[in-house]
Amino acid sequence: MFANMLVGTRFETLQVYLYSQRTNSGHFTSAMVMSYFLFIGLATWFALRLQKRSA
Repeated sequence: MFANMLVGTRFETLQVYLYSQRTNSGHFTSAMVMSYFLFIGLATWFALRLQKRSA
């Protein structure tokens, strides 16, 4: 709901996109999930590093 409020209803969120792609290619869907997981992990690591420097 919040993502739709921010970007509008024209854009699919990642979850909606993955749900629509589930019947096309399992490999592609798996690669998207792993890429998303790695991106979130790197963003979290970077944010924690910035927080440690400012403290």
